[in-house]
Amino acid sequence: MRWPFGKTYSQRCPDGSIKTVYRNIDDAFPLFIPGWQGDVTAGAGASAAAAGLGDVKAEVKGAYASKVQAVVFAIDELTQTVMINFRSVYLAFATDPCANSDFLRREIEKLVAEQQRIARLRIQAKALIELARAQPDQTVEILKMFKELAGGIGGSVAREAVAIEIVEARQLADKWTGQ
Repeated sequence: MRWPFGKTYSQRCPDGSIKTVYRNIDDAFPLFIPGWQGDVTAGAGASAAAAGLGDVKAEVKGAYASKVQAVVFAIDELTQTVMINFRSVYLAFATDPCANSDFLRREIEKLVAEQQRIARLRIQAKALIELARAQPDQTVEILKMFKELAGGIGGSVAREAVAIEIVEARQLADKWTGQ
């Protein structure tokens, strides 16, 4: 007997398997987790909490603060995109769980790979934050790390990294031409 007020229901498929489906996607995959609040600020310090970077705090000043903040926001956006994509995939599965179970499995594999990529980006971001905090005078190394990280993230952060590359190329060209 099916309980009409439960959070899930079971669907018996023609092949004999039983699929369990959440009635409300928010019960399975909430967009908001009560009690959790992210904070991303630059200026006096930059918190990486919103991007899932834990309690790593960088007291970066000047030009690095905006770069760190851009990286943290970009990683947070990637994480949110993965969650939205997963919810979309689950909704497609829930419309016909018997026919879409293989689709769900394939898409979950893709999303897990993307989540692993984001985890690597978080580790790189922690390293960038720690380098900028501990050795702010290492401009070349910080910008190199930022450009590598930005290339992995893409979007507006990557455009900023390209702008840095252009400036560096112009400076190198000026140096070579003696200007």
